[in-house]
Amino acid sequence: MMLWLQQFLPPCEVFLVQVVLPASLVFGIIYLAHKYPTYSSGAIMLKLRGSKKKHNWKSVKSPQSRCTNCELLLTTADAFGCDFCGVFVDGACLRKVNDSVVCKMLYSDAGSPMKHQYVPGNIMDGAECDICEEECVGHIRCIWCHRTVHSSCRQMLGEICDFGKWRNFVIPPNCIIKAQKKNRAGRNMRLFSINCPPWSKNWTPLFIIANKQSGANMGESVLSSFRAILNPLQVVDLSEKDPTFLCQLIAALPEDAKPRVLVAGGDGTVAWVLTTMHQFKLKTFPPVGLVPLGTGNDLSRVLGWGSEEPRPFSAPEYIRKIQSAIEIPLDRWQVQLSKMARRSLRFSPSEPKDIFMYNYMSIGVDALVTLDFHETRRSRFYIYSSRLINKMLYLLYGTQQVMERECQGLEKKLELYLDGEKVDLPEIESVVLLNIPSWGAGVKLWQLGSETSKDVPEQSMSDSKIEVVGISSSFHVARLQLGLSQPHRFGQASHVKIVLKAVAPVQVDGEPWLQVPCEFDVRATDKAFVLSTPVDESPAEPID
Repeated sequence: MMLWLQQFLPPCEVFLVQVVLPASLVFGIIYLAHKYPTYSSGAIMLKLRGSKKKHNWKSVKSPQSRCTNCELLLTTADAFGCDFCGVFVDGACLRKVNDSVVCKMLYSDAGSPMKHQYVPGNIMDGAECDICEEECVGHIRCIWCHRTVHSSCRQMLGEICDFGKWRNFVIPPNCIIKAQKKNRAGRNMRLFSINCPPWSKNWTPLFIIANKQSGANMGESVLSSFRAILNPLQVVDLSEKDPTFLCQLIAALPEDAKPRVLVAGGDGTVAWVLTTMHQFKLKTFPPVGLVPLGTGNDLSRVLGWGSEEPRPFSAPEYIRKIQSAIEIPLDRWQVQLSKMARRSLRFSPSEPKDIFMYNYMSIGVDALVTLDFHETRRSRFYIYSSRLINKMLYLLYGTQQVMERECQGLEKKLELYLDGEKVDLPEIESVVLLNIPSWGAGVKLWQLGSETSKDVPEQSMSDSKIEVVGISSSFHVARLQLGLSQPHRFGQASHVKIVLKAVAPVQVDGEPWLQVPCEFDVRATDKAFVLSTPVDESPAEPID
């Protein structure tokens, strides 16, 4: 075609066709390749802070610490600390330190060895120099490996940082492969892969996810503690990003990485993260550990993470727990609602919706108490939050239902089917579906009274069976919490159907709403994976 066309063109135009046009195409392709690079399937668009970004300052009260610049004790209220690198400063020296001391970098030049990154001062009393083993106060420390050295011993430590004893949990900055493209809004960094570090054999990068406002702002302490140990990219604040961001980071890891996730929050937060990871369809589903920041923390109790977070919070202590934890499966239940009109902006009322449940689901009086509590917590007059205040509110609303009994006659408002068989219901005010052995802040509901009866089947979190019980009243709830009564046991099932004929309060994993007539279809789908600290009462077996 090109030769035939040249017969009808003058020599100058032939030159254009033979030389200029092909050259233009080649340069055009090269330009487009640089402007719009191709990435692997794990590519995600992120705004990343680099070495030019300054510190992550927080207002602190640390009278035993000294300003990095002037070395005066921080006895005034005008004091700040960077929870990325651990530098402290008073207000007068803030700008100078911000410009002179380099903070932790999320990424660096790929392939180049990572060097020690030192910051001066504020070394714990009793700390020893890693070289001469003499007391080392007021000298320097590496913010990655956390070794402390005298300034005179620095050269003997060497330049290359090995990231210390927690390196198996850290994503080194030089392992993050990136590309950048400037726009009017600033610098956008495209993270398209994360390389394995040299110690990749036992590499289990740890991700932390929490809302800084959870647990009466205890979530902020959890996030700050882990930022000091890990790459800050591994610490996700739910008040700024949702769990999808966490999933994108995990998807960017190499296939032989064995990530772990630590969720700091209540049962609802844990369910949110587990569901998001399931819907994201990760190739590797990381097991999840817990820091209990909620009110009930039932899943945390049965997995051995405790009923509440330890204070003061210690990130190294939690990393040690993760090292000794075992991975176990947890049944994931799909709750499908048909003909649903939920009074919430979260779902459209015109079509069926699916919810995933991990702990328990209930319809009736306990869900109503939870709903009243959540409405109070969302009120603008709810200005002080603590676990004690929350428990007092639960007690208040539970006592209110002892008198008002708004859910009385629930057995006439619904039909219950276990594996296709209809259950004859006694007089009840609540139906509870249990996937785990803990309910209502530590009550072992299914096991209550089982010591006097040999007909009560064992309960497991991974047998694809759910336990279904009934509760007579709010007063019955109080007796159950004191261990003075037992529930109505309706049985175990792999498929539960509930036909709701009237408006009733419903809650799934601590998230309540008011539900109009509908049909609930509850089935086991697959398994989530969680981390359990060794406890004798755990009903689940470790994965082989």
